Amino acid sequence: MSFNKSTKYNYVILTFILVSVLLFSCKTKPKETVNYPIKEINSEAALLASIDSSKHQFHNLNIKFSAKIKTKKNGDNSLRGKLKIRQDSAVWISALPVGIEIARILATQQEAGLIYYLEKSYFKGDYSLLSGLVGYSLNYSMLEAALTGGVFFMQDRNTYKLEADRKIGYFFSPFSKQQFERIITEKETPDKGVSNIQALWFNEGNLLLHKNVMYDLPNKRYLEASYEKYTLIGKDYLPQLIRLELKTPEDVAVFTIELNKIEMDVPEMDYPFTIPGSYTLMETKK
Repeated sequence: MSFNKSTKYNYVILTFILVSVLLFSCKTKPKETVNYPIKEINSEAALLASIDSSKHQFHNLNIKFSAKIKTKKNGDNSLRGKLKIRQDSAVWISALPVGIEIARILATQQEAGLIYYLEKSYFKGDYSLLSGLVGYSLNYSMLEAALTGGVFFMQDRNTYKLEADRKIGYFFSPFSKQQFERIITEKETPDKGVSNIQALWFNEGNLLLHKNVMYDLPNKRYLEASYEKYTLIGKDYLPQLIRLELKTPEDVAVFTIELNKIEMDVPEMDYPFTIPGSYTLMETKK
C-alpha cells in the first residue's frame, strides 16, 4: 500500500506518535536502589526460560508519557500524551503535544484506528498500515510487548544464539555479533530471503533487556532502543528511561522517552474511540 500526497502529513503524524511510544516501557517514581534477583544462564534454553518467567503480570495500565524528539530535518520537538493498555486486548493512545489532543489511536487484536482531530479525518483497518509506516511487520502482540518493555522476536526464537558480551552481558540473535555488525554496516549480505534482522542485549546478572536493535535491509532502516533505570512495579521490573534512535537514508531521529505516571490494575478504564460522523476517511491508494 502507498499513500497519496494529500494524506502524507496525516501519516507523518501517526508515525510520530507511534514511534515516540513504540518501544517501550512504563515509569513510576524512581527508587534509589532496586534489589534485582541474580540470574545465571549458560544456554539459549535458560535465557528463553528466564524471558518466559519474567513476562508482565497486569490486567491494565494507565500511563502519562512525555517524549523529546530530535531530527536533522525538523530539529527539536516534544510530545505529551496518555497511554492505556488492557493486557492481550487493547492499546489506547492520546497525543497532546501542547495540551490539546491532536490524535487518538486504538489498537486491538484485529485492527488499529486513528482519529486525527486537526484535519477532521480518520483511518481504521488492519495492521498493514502500521507495518508500512514503521517499516516492520507488526501485530498486536508485538505492539503490546514493545509498550510494556517486553521481549518480542522478529524471527523464530529457536534460531537465536547466545553469545557473551563483555560490556553488557549477553548478546542474543540468529546471527553472531560480528556477523550482525557486518550486515548493518553493509559489509556482508545475509542469505537470500532475509529482509529484517534483530539482535537483543541483556544485562548480566539480572537478565533485563538492555538494547533491542532491528534492521530493515530493503529500506535501510535502523532502529535501536536502549533501556535504563529499571524499577519494580508490582511483580514487574520496568525501564524508566528509553533512548530510541531511528536511522533512514533520509534522516536520523533520536527519541528520549519518559513515562511520568503509571497506575496498574485500575478497576475500571474506558477506551473511548468514537469517530465523528462529519470526519472523512483518510485516502489511500494501492
